[in-house]
Amino acid sequence: FLSMSSIAQKMGHSTAAATGMVDKLQEMGYLTRMSAAKDRRKIMVAITQEGRELVDRMRQNIVRDLAALMAGTDHEARQAIADTGKSIKKRRLG
Repeated sequence: FLSMSSIAQKMGHSTAAATGMVDKLQEMGYLTRMSAAKDRRKIMVAITQEGRELVDRMRQNIVRDLAALMAGTDHEARQAIADTGKSIKKRRLG
């Protein structure tokens, strides 16, 4: 579960913008929204099975597209892509 403020912070947007996004994703069946057990004013968001399946498909498409991109590049370009991936991973984990 994530709170609306956590989602907004991860997006780098306002809570209002995050709320709009969550509204749409909930309408589409990808998220559920509920009140927190300890503070019913706080809204918590969770991904549904349909949402997980969408994320899995998106990841598979990214991997497929990246593999196709890398297959048509030379060694220097592949190294640049690998270095970029390492940099992204460091930022995400840091």
